[in-house]
Amino acid sequence: MEISSIEFEKSLEKITNNLVYASIHYRLYTNLCNASEEYNIEINQSPVFWQLTIEAHATSTILMLCQVYDHHKDSLNLNKLLNTIHSNPSLFKEECFYERIKDRPLADDLYKTPRIVNNKTLEQDMQYVNKETNPLVKKLIDFRDKQVAHIDKNYVLNAENNSETLVWKEVEELILKGHEIVSTYESLYRASSWSSNIIGDEDYKKVLNAIRKADLK
Repeated sequence: MEISSIEFEKSLEKITNNLVYASIHYRLYTNLCNASEEYNIEINQSPVFWQLTIEAHATSTILMLCQVYDHHKDSLNLNKLLNTIHSNPSLFKEECFYERIKDRPLADDLYKTPRIVNNKTLEQDMQYVNKETNPLVKKLIDFRDKQVAHIDKNYVLNAENNSETLVWKEVEELILKGHEIVSTYESLYRASSWSSNIIGDEDYKKVLNAIRKADLK
């Protein structure tokens, strides 16, 4: 299916945004979990607030990731984006690339770097994000269907025997690989990149340290 450059840019930006926010929420989730030991006394002064905050970051991580790896025919997802790239090689023509970056500083230097899609890499990326060829992506989608979008009664009643629950190590892999994939085509398409870092991601320490100082008075 043919797609305009504007449509492609919007799709790439939305999927990348979801991956960036999934990464940020995941980092905050893990940081707050790790902080529970160092700031045990401070957190236990308002445990409900902190527990719900931690759970909110965990839920947001999963929701963002599910949107990225979704396979619904009407959704905007990474699988569809890579198929679009495969079907529209003209998006990455050299002359189109130069037109996009011609007004940027050092445009001529950027243009000298090859911006050709590697078909072998693209094929590997397409296999990774496809639930039919990657068991981990299928596991995420099954988890979404049975625990996120819907609640499967068998999933709940037989929870102790369930092997379909995602572990955080798998979540981290999906985030990192997804970010690696979109960064590849973001660089090829317009010589840019996205960071998953955010200023203030350790602001929670200011709150906890303020509570600690107040307790010492």
